[in-house]
Amino acid sequence: GALELAAAPPQSLSHRRARRFASWGRISLLTDGAALAVALVLAHLAPGSTVVPVGWTFVFPALVIGLLATKRMYQPPLDPRMLEATRSVLVAVTVAAAVTIALRVIVADTPSVARETMQLWLLATAFVIAGRLWLITSERRARRRGDAGQRALIVGAGNVGRLVAARLAKDPESGRKPVGFLDKDPLYGGGVTGLPV
Repeated sequence: GALELAAAPPQSLSHRRARRFASWGRISLLTDGAALAVALVLAHLAPGSTVVPVGWTFVFPALVIGLLATKRMYQPPLDPRMLEATRSVLVAVTVAAAVTIALRVIVADTPSVARETMQLWLLATAFVIAGRLWLITSERRARRRGDAGQRALIVGAGNVGRLVAARLAKDPESGRKPVGFLDKDPLYGGGVTGLPV
């Protein structure tokens, strides 16, 4: 039969894993919000910076968070990769900066718009990426300890299913812990696979 990984729903995870799974969105949103707030403050305190109207102060972070949400950055990652997170953050912050510049030029045509936004872009990129790298490092460490991730039920208990189970068991950073096989006509029993069938 076809081989699939069926992630167990959060209700069947241990209490600590379920809590961590559910809190990923809140923690990552707070981390990004804090990073953007620090970037905004530093951009306003930078030498030669002009006072940006309060309304525009909230446009850029809202765009960044909205764009990150479209990239599913506030959902628990299946495979937390630093390079992919860095790329997603860089794209989101760059697009948010470009849209902010365009909107400010259309609405207020201030001569220093590009310079102000570029300072904010550089600071926001650095701080949001740093926050994401911290989150990913924490998630990987938790997965290695067994405090994070999801249980996986492997469909098919044949040779391929056993291979998938062995690979998942050897790689705790994948976030999937094999707990058993689902197979109507198993090639091997639980004694051979080491997991219930």
